[in-house]
Amino acid sequence: MVQKRLSEAVKKRVRAARMLQAGEGCAEVGLAVGVARQTVYTWKRLLDEGGIDALRAVPEPGRPAQLD
Repeated sequence: MVQKRLSEAVKKRVRAARMLQAGEGCAEVGLAVGVARQTVYTWKRLLDEGGIDALRAVPEPGRPAQLD
């Protein structure tokens, strides 16, 4: 089985998801993982709609590379 390494952003989202599932509040989760409270609300919506896999599938931000 080939295991893909998770980026730091994905690790942050997964950690936040686990905290949200444990009943932590959005403000506390934001402080713990170092993101804005509004970002945690966005992640919570994704978590509620599609589970942790939906958070892992969020594309990386920024403009796509022009070269391969």
